[in-house]
Amino acid sequence: ETCWFQIGAVHMDTDNYVAAKDAFLKANSIRQDPEYLNHIGAACEKMEDYTDALKYYKKAIELDELWDEGWFGISSVLYEQEKYLEAIHFVNKAIKINAFKADYYCLLGDAEAKLGNIISADEGYQKAVELDPIVADFWLNWSLLYFDSEEYIKAIEIVEDAIMELPHEADLYYRAFVYYYFNAQLKKAYDYLQEALVLDFEGHEQLYDFFSNLETLKALQRMIDQFRK
Repeated sequence: ETCWFQIGAVHMDTDNYVAAKDAFLKANSIRQDPEYLNHIGAACEKMEDYTDALKYYKKAIELDELWDEGWFGISSVLYEQEKYLEAIHFVNKAIKINAFKADYYCLLGDAEAKLGNIISADEGYQKAVELDPIVADFWLNWSLLYFDSEEYIKAIEIVEDAIMELPHEADLYYRAFVYYYFNAQLKKAYDYLQEALVLDFEGHEQLYDFFSNLETLKALQRMIDQFRK
């Protein structure tokens, strides 16, 4: 069974979720285990088969109601289904069992943000980065909370703190460029864009998600082309 579980884990790492699910099912057929069931659920979730994902996460909890990853899995699926209130309910169950998983607080922050609960979302993200400050996504999601509210200074402060923790993470520099640009600090923005392009040139494509104005996009493209030369 351990062998099947390890095979499943390798397939998950290589994004081969159908094969991963099959391997985890084989492991679970030998011995029912909440961890195996949870991984089957995770494979289903990756394939966006949310019905089966919920089914297997619930089976994991039936075997062990203190299986916090099962409660988190349910919350994650509900979030994907845009059921944010229910997602908050279930991720809080996971946190009650295990208060030291940064992912749980980030998901809590994401769901609270979707409901417009800025203070609660901020608390979730803050706890996530306290527990695990070297995950760029936690910082990015936290800063986006304030960017979406047009509180650009606060968004900048968060991403600057993130860069202190993760000085080689290109995504943070790209995001700093966006925030400074929207705050009309163009010199500072351009400095961060140059840093980002040095760290990961291909990463610049993420910027297009933030700009819809054609003239701005053209100006941005000129800056990137200039760097390429």
